[in-house]
Amino acid sequence: MEIVFILVEPARAANIGAAARALKTMGFGQLWLVNAGVIDPEAYWVAHESGEVLDQARHFPDLASALAEVDFSIATGARRRMEKDDYLLPHECRAAVFGKQHSIGRAAIVFGRESTGLTGEEVALCDACLLYT
Repeated sequence: MEIVFILVEPARAANIGAAARALKTMGFGQLWLVNAGVIDPEAYWVAHESGEVLDQARHFPDLASALAEVDFSIATGARRRMEKDDYLLPHECRAAVFGKQHSIGRAAIVFGRESTGLTGEEVALCDACLLYT
């Protein structure tokens, strides 16, 4: 199973670079960007030795387009944005993803805007939501 990490409308190039660096450090490499614009040199500077993650990043105009290529998605958030049965706590996330590893090919962890997070509509597009409060 492939796991991708989706950033929705990151505010700064440095944040994209930091995400790339964190992904590589943890052994991941699939970074997808929603409405992020061009990755500028600041992202590469912050990525420090993780430029290949930025080079291979995929770009999408909206979250629905990105999720069309995913079998199971988990939105992240600090609060409940809608009525949804599948709210997970951090320690439950791994089990939720790997419990489906024989039935799905690609899973996504979706992160929202730094200032406001994901909208209720974006959370609704995902299969589950991880609450990190």
